[in-house]
Amino acid sequence: MVTPRLAKNYPPSYADLFRKVLTKEQWLTFDTPKAAKRFRQHLYAYRTALLNDPSVAPDVALIASSIRFSISKRSLLLALSTSPTALAALYTQSGELF
Repeated sequence: MVTPRLAKNYPPSYADLFRKVLTKEQWLTFDTPKAAKRFRQHLYAYRTALLNDPSVAPDVALIASSIRFSISKRSLLLALSTSPTALAALYTQSGELF
């Protein structure tokens, strides 16, 4: 488990990644499933830190709680929780529903 840092101490690329989810689901591929899980933990920690101090990135804080993280083998999917396309992509990618 990753302990959240202060939201302002995370790299701006985390906020950019969350912003990209508004327009399209984001698939990230890693070398191993363990690396994908580790990065997912970092994103959960970032989301927690951001919700604790939304002034760091107010636009991202509004959508942060709506972003869902799912792992399929070595890939990590970031999608809005209401996105039916993301669910279909997960099913297509893994052959099973999460």
